[in-house]
Amino acid sequence: MSDRTAAVGTGSTAPVLRVRPPHPLTPSARLVVLAMVLVALVVASLVLRAAVRDDAARGIVGQDLDALLPPLGATVDPFVGTGPLALGDAITWDVAEGSWTLDGGTASSAAAGADVALADTGGVDVVLDAKVVVAEPGGGLVLADGPGDRVELVVDESGEGWQVVRTRGGTRQLLQLVPGPTADVVVRVVRRPDLLTVGFDGEDREITLAGGPLTGTAVGLVAAGPGTRFDRFAYLPLDPR
Repeated sequence: MSDRTAAVGTGSTAPVLRVRPPHPLTPSARLVVLAMVLVALVVASLVLRAAVRDDAARGIVGQDLDALLPPLGATVDPFVGTGPLALGDAITWDVAEGSWTLDGGTASSAAAGADVALADTGGVDVVLDAKVVVAEPGGGLVLADGPGDRVELVVDESGEGWQVVRTRGGTRQLLQLVPGPTADVVVRVVRRPDLLTVGFDGEDREITLAGGPLTGTAVGLVAAGPGTRFDRFAYLPLDPR
């Protein structure tokens, strides 16, 4: 049977349509395609195994990966660029004391005395997330509650752990010592008016706030001198409970 379509009408000059039958792959060609797919799967598996081994070697396994990421929907400052922290555009910072400088991915305390940088979260209930490169004694996170009143999560004088300190009217009160690494760690704080939940790489501890509930909305970075460095700072407002 011819594979030409019949022309419509005698002497038609319409173009001829040729219909070619399908040509399935030969057995050898099928084997080649199958081999290429198997090689791609093996390579992908090796890459995944290498990534998992690398994470496991650094103690990052399973759900621990989630603990190293900022909260979904948070406002994040990755500290890109160079120069004064106040020039950053991810978060509007108010450097209330001392100075903080950007150095292409980190924010570092720079002044010899107190260094305080604040951002307004718009509410009391909030999650703070900070990736600490290194925190020197007196360095960490601050939750401001008006002039002369603030709560700090900072490295203690020994440099080997953390402490929660509340300052009211110029008087400092130690609320609690909190064990945890002071370098290469993700610190997360959930602030409620009368309760802090402090976590290091996903391990949480609740701290009751003595001295009355917090009412301020400013949070940020604090240091007692140069050398405290952060890779990231993020915050996520929460619904009041």
